[in-house]
Amino acid sequence: MNTDEQTTASLTGLRVIIVEDEVLLAMCLREAIEDEGGIVAGTAQTVDQAATLVSTSEFDVAILDLCLHGKPVGTIAAAIVGRGCAVIFSTGSNASDVPVEFQGWPVLCKPYMEKDIVAALGAACFGRTRVLSGECELISGSLTHAG
Repeated sequence: MNTDEQTTASLTGLRVIIVEDEVLLAMCLREAIEDEGGIVAGTAQTVDQAATLVSTSEFDVAILDLCLHGKPVGTIAAAIVGRGCAVIFSTGSNASDVPVEFQGWPVLCKPYMEKDIVAALGAACFGRTRVLSGECELISGSLTHAG
């Protein structure tokens, strides 16, 4: 099995929630996740929607925009990690904007490609090593990451 086949196989059945205020980006994320065998367990565009989604959905990992309509997402990230789930941050600005308590989790820098999304999911959920997404470095995390 080559590396691409291993990546695809490893995402099969992975339940992902998408928290992104840009509808087109959320659609691209959904397509990339589903193309690789993952399941989108829900989407949210606001902090309030995200709080509800995180508390009511069954998921393994969340892709979380760092700023939803100008509002920070630290409380949402804390709720995700508090449930024992992985988090991937997404940002159009700077990876260093990730709150200190969550540094070490993967960061996707916009614009990103499908391969970046898959690599970030692998880093967050399966402890894969460092990969690059645009100008940002993704740092491997795991479900046991304490922050």
